[in-house]
Amino acid sequence: MEYSRWNNLIASRFFNPEMANQRVYLSVSRELIDELGKPDGVGYADFVEAVKRGPEGVYVSGLCEKAEELFRKWRRKRSAFPPYLGYLAFFVLAAGLKGSFAAHAYYPRLRKLLGGEPVARTYPHFSHMRALWEDLEKWSQVDLKGEVGVFELRVTSGFKHVGVPISQVILSDRERSLLPATFAAAGLDATAPPAEAHLAQVLRVHGKKRLRSRTLAILDPSEELSEEYAALIDTVLQELRAWDGTVSDTVTGQETPTAVFGSLRLCCEEFDPIAGTILLQLRCRTRHEFPADGLNLRITKATDLYHCDEHGSGWSTPVADAKTLEPLDAGSLNVCSDLRMKEVDLNWRFALSDTPVRVFLSGLSDGLPGLVEWNQLPRSMEFHLLVRKEYVDLIERWGRSSCSDFKPVQINEGLPQGWFFYSAKSAANDEEVRDVCPVLCLPTTMRIVVEGGVRARGSRFFNFALPQLFIEGASPEVRVYCNGQVLDRTESGRYALGSAAPGARLHVEVKKTKSVVAERALYVAEQEPWPPSVQFEWFDIFGTELQNPPSSSPRFAGALSANCAVPEFTGWIPEDVAVLGPDLEPVAPGPIDIVEVPPGVDLPIGDLVLEWRNEVRAEGGPRYTSRLAGRAGGGELTEGARHYAGGVRLQDTRSFNRAISELTNAVANSSDDIVRIIAGAVLQLALYRSGRRERVSSVSIPEMPREFARLSACMHALSRKRNHTTVEVEWPDGLGFKEISPVEEDSSLEDELRIHSRDTSVERAG
Repeated sequence: MEYSRWNNLIASRFFNPEMANQRVYLSVSRELIDELGKPDGVGYADFVEAVKRGPEGVYVSGLCEKAEELFRKWRRKRSAFPPYLGYLAFFVLAAGLKGSFAAHAYYPRLRKLLGGEPVARTYPHFSHMRALWEDLEKWSQVDLKGEVGVFELRVTSGFKHVGVPISQVILSDRERSLLPATFAAAGLDATAPPAEAHLAQVLRVHGKKRLRSRTLAILDPSEELSEEYAALIDTVLQELRAWDGTVSDTVTGQETPTAVFGSLRLCCEEFDPIAGTILLQLRCRTRHEFPADGLNLRITKATDLYHCDEHGSGWSTPVADAKTLEPLDAGSLNVCSDLRMKEVDLNWRFALSDTPVRVFLSGLSDGLPGLVEWNQLPRSMEFHLLVRKEYVDLIERWGRSSCSDFKPVQINEGLPQGWFFYSAKSAANDEEVRDVCPVLCLPTTMRIVVEGGVRARGSRFFNFALPQLFIEGASPEVRVYCNGQVLDRTESGRYALGSAAPGARLHVEVKKTKSVVAERALYVAEQEPWPPSVQFEWFDIFGTELQNPPSSSPRFAGALSANCAVPEFTGWIPEDVAVLGPDLEPVAPGPIDIVEVPPGVDLPIGDLVLEWRNEVRAEGGPRYTSRLAGRAGGGELTEGARHYAGGVRLQDTRSFNRAISELTNAVANSSDDIVRIIAGAVLQLALYRSGRRERVSSVSIPEMPREFARLSACMHALSRKRNHTTVEVEWPDGLGFKEISPVEEDSSLEDELRIHSRDTSVERAG
């Protein structure tokens, strides 16, 4: 069979509409070649001869030279598929060739497949094949926009040429399908992968029944320098980073997800080495969208209920007691155990891995305060360690010999019993601890990790939201380039790409001295035309579908209109507009709830607060436009106030829980005094009306400006009401519960508090 037919058969097998937007691995095997050639009565041997012979019209000699010749001319001929794909398939076929080959054995395999002597010598012009792999990526992602599949070229190992074909077949399709179950069983976190040696150990333990014996043999520690080992670890890390936490039913072959797995991470939100105190908390991490009402969790084989809400970027708020909403003190847990939690209403599961040493880094890059647990030791970065007492001697010996500025930190309060805390500026090596404490393995290969951005498909991103880059395993001397320009490292350790024109190719390189140690290409997606030039369906003014409407007739498609004169907006609805009732007869307008700025309040502050209060009371969507909502912490304040109003209206515990959580965050984190004052007041009301009256007096009441004098009096009076104490108080002017609360009942509550204070004053005067 001619080479061109083999080429198209292979191409259409891997790139077709059924693979739209899915990642394609060119996993070519002898069995596949035999299957493709069977209708024509040919197979594996015929394919090998066709590749060696080459297509008609190509007269150069040499395998790679023939492939290069096809690459140079193919776009002029507008072929359906790249004509060099058969040669790339041949290189992949060589990677999977079985036999008694040495560890560094790709080139002997390739020569053996060609019928020559299997010598370990670089094949002529093989390095030029890199351009073909790059072109295949561009063809699938840019030319066809992922419509027949997405091929991604990842060059992160030390074997930048042979690593690409090896990575295509290093895992079978079945092994890839079982990787999520392996990740879940090991409690791996896709957002914080372990170092290579640690990952290999995890795969050896948890992949015994899921990986082939050939794959497990590659993971043997003695194979760490082989092409296959490097390609396997790279491939598994790519799969882990792309994993969304879903584990499907692979036994029955159903597509329905059976569970969603996330991770539990320890966080040190409050760490004071001077005072010797630390506060350990738990947060959930997931790549799935959080439920609107947050997560309700139970520890496996326990009955206590815990709750957390979404914090942002896949993180939850600290896991807290569902009744009191007090954050769980993780220092009271056995943090060395394999802690697992399950959502009570959803099939979501979260795991805290079992390890006697835990690594903490700054939470700055994740937008979290304090320190955050990490799953591997970083290079050239400050870190902290939480160490169980049995490992203290080993860690201190390693720290003194292999770390910069390693020292113990005296913690008197907050640590789990039998645990110790250390800090260091950086680690030079992991030789003494890597086998005993895998979490202390240093990364051995630099990798380009793409974070954030708005992705079109594959490696294509929109130019209004390009991603940032993190270089895993980077040492101080590395430089990062994009299209030849040096990128600056931000405070969080990331690299920003800046701006780029639609259609641009962003070639990212990581260089150590003058050598390229990692590289990757990203593409800027072309802008989608709007409005689209073709509409599938047009409708008339009554919503009836039009069949072949005249080009001049008025018609509509969603928000688009054609040949229709849209009335010009002339202003807001006039105050004297007639209001129609159900019978379409004019009705007299009802009373309007207008609250004027009270005495003792400057107009700007009064307007600011009342504008916000009215927005909260309005039943609209989650888009807040008031000036106060736009201030630091204003979004959390507004969200909390709306949930508070919902809790009062529906007497719903979850709404109260969400309100208290949002308002607590606003009080603790906002740098805006007005936001914190109002959030504290609404928090006090939420605690009072949700039945948590024992906590009402625990809300801190700060010194307030004169505009909030009445609010201060309200809050003090509500605290005394809970404690059954009375103090003579003169009711001042200013803003109070009536003006700031989204709940009408709180106006009556303020009157009650005021009367109570006045009655007390009269009694004492008598």
